[in-house]
Amino acid sequence: MKKILHIIFILISVKTLAVDVYNTKEIPLVSSPVYIFDHELGVRLDYFPIGAFNKHVGISGEYTQYIKDQDFSWTVLAGKSFEIESSLKTKLIESYGANTNDFLILNYYAKAGFSYVPFYTKNIFFNSLQIHSKTFVNLDLGFADYTYKTTPFVATGFSQAYYQSPQMGYKFNFEYYFHTTREKYLLNQFVIGLSMIYSWSDENSIGQEIE
Repeated sequence: MKKILHIIFILISVKTLAVDVYNTKEIPLVSSPVYIFDHELGVRLDYFPIGAFNKHVGISGEYTQYIKDQDFSWTVLAGKSFEIESSLKTKLIESYGANTNDFLILNYYAKAGFSYVPFYTKNIFFNSLQIHSKTFVNLDLGFADYTYKTTPFVATGFSQAYYQSPQMGYKFNFEYYFHTTREKYLLNQFVIGLSMIYSWSDENSIGQEIE
């Protein structure tokens, strides 16, 4: 008899708990962004790893403006590139008399385009440090200036930005440049970039959630 009463008590308790949970106020799983920006300035270090005769590193500046409640943004970027010669290029020049002008060297690059921001997240590290992040899906048009050739390109890729404060953050960039000009030894480029960014708003909205 005691076992039966005990089972009935458990069933009543579970039913009461289920009703209480069902009647509680719904807790949103996704919250609005806290770090709201209108503008960003960044200094970016780029690496171009594709090329048998040389690689390139570049330093660039970028400006981003957010539009339509932080869901979209547009960015302009311009940079200067520096060559890293491969051992193959050095051997061809020293041993076989190749001319340095025979090799394409990236001098400058610039692009502009739009980004979609599908994700905004808040992460806790070591139970103390809160990091805000945004994911960007990018589509750009630009041009690359080589030693004897300037070519347009279409760039696609994504970026992941992390913010430790309302003003300062850093961004990882992964892009692919499709050159529209077909030239011997002119290869499409994969670009890995790291940006240090400074953000600000036209109004005093940083730290305020979007309604």
